[in-house]
Amino acid sequence: MKKNYVVAGAILLSVNMLAQEQPKVDSLKNYYEIQEVNIFGKDKNEGPIHKVDVQLIQDFNKTNVVDAVNLLPGVSITQMGARNEGSILVRGFNSLRTPVFFDGIPIYTPYDGNFDLSRFTTFDIHSISVEKSLVSVQYGPNTMGGAVNIVSRKPVKALDIDGQSGVGFADGTGVNSYFTALNIGTRQDKYYIMGSASLLKVDNYLISRKFDGTPLQPSLERVNSESMDVRLSAKFGYTPNKTDEYSFSIISQNADKDIAPNALKAGNSNWRNYPTYDKRSMYLKTRTLVANKTFLNFTGYYDTYYNKMKQYDDDQYTLLNKNSSFSSVYDDYSLGGILNLTTEAIKNNVITLSVNNKFDSHKEHNEEILANTST
Repeated sequence: MKKNYVVAGAILLSVNMLAQEQPKVDSLKNYYEIQEVNIFGKDKNEGPIHKVDVQLIQDFNKTNVVDAVNLLPGVSITQMGARNEGSILVRGFNSLRTPVFFDGIPIYTPYDGNFDLSRFTTFDIHSISVEKSLVSVQYGPNTMGGAVNIVSRKPVKALDIDGQSGVGFADGTGVNSYFTALNIGTRQDKYYIMGSASLLKVDNYLISRKFDGTPLQPSLERVNSESMDVRLSAKFGYTPNKTDEYSFSIISQNADKDIAPNALKAGNSNWRNYPTYDKRSMYLKTRTLVANKTFLNFTGYYDTYYNKMKQYDDDQYTLLNKNSSFSSVYDDYSLGGILNLTTEAIKNNVITLSVNNKFDSHKEHNEEILANTST
C-alpha cells in the first residue's frame, strides 16, 4: 500500500541538578523554536491554541500524553477499539482529522492512520500544544479538526539533569504502578546533547465500585490490563551562530500491553494482548538563514512500526488453535520530508513556501505464515 502526499502553500521523588551558568537568552522559547510549528496571520492568537508545559505535567503527575492532554479545555480522551488504543478527540474529531505531531513530524501507523497515544510517555517532553482553529497547510494533510504538537525536551544549561521516580496507588488495592526516568544534557556555545531513558509499569487499573462482579471480571482490578513502556531517546544539536540550528534525534519505544476482554459475555470476548508494540524514529531538523529575514527549514524523518497482536483460544492466554485465533504482525515504516522557505523581508508580510512529502509502507502477515514481501 502506497500513500504519497504533496502539499504546497501558506509518592513522587524528583531530582533537578542545574549548573550555575545562566542561559544566554531571557526565555526558553528560543531553545524550542526549531521544534514548534509557528503560524502567522493574527496580531494575537492565544484563544484557539492551548499548551501544557512540563511543569504542569509533573505537578499533576501525568505520565502519558493522553492523560496530559486531558488537562486542556475542549479535548476529550478515550480508550477505543478492539486494540484498546488511547486517543484524543478535539471538538469531536479523532486523530484521523486531528493529527498528532512529534516535533512537527506526523505520528500514525500506515495501516489505518490510528495509533496508541498512551504509549507516548511524558518524561522527555517539554510541552504539548493543541491548535483548534483553522490550521496552516504547513502541518500537512488531514487537519480538519486541528493539530496537536508534542515538543521534546532540550537542555538549556551547561549541565542539565532531571530525574523522576515514583509509584502509583489504586484506591483499596495499594500500589499498582511505578515509573522512573532520567534526562541528562549539556548546552554549550555551539552544540547541545540530551539523552533520556524512562520506564513506566502499570499492573492494572480499577473499575467502578458500583460494578457487580462477573465470572470474567470478579474483582475491582481490571482483568488483563497490564502494560509496560520503555523509552530511550537522544538528541544532538549544532548551533553555529545565533540564527541557525541543526539537530538529529533518535527515539526508541518498546511496549508490552494487555487488552482487557469483555467482562460480561464469554462468547463475545476477545482474549488478546500486544506482546510487541515498538516504534523507532530518526529525524533531522534544520533552520538556516539564507537571506535577510529569510529562513530555510527542513525536516527529514524515518519511522518504523513493528507491532504484534495475539488472539488466544480462551482466558488462559496460551493456545492459538481455533480458527479465530491468530498472531498478527505489522511491519510498517514511513519516510518523509518537510521543506519550508519563509521570509519577512517585505514589511508587514510573512510569506512561506511549504512542500510536504510522505511515503508509507505497510506489510502484514500471520506469524505462522511467511511474511508478505510486497508493500
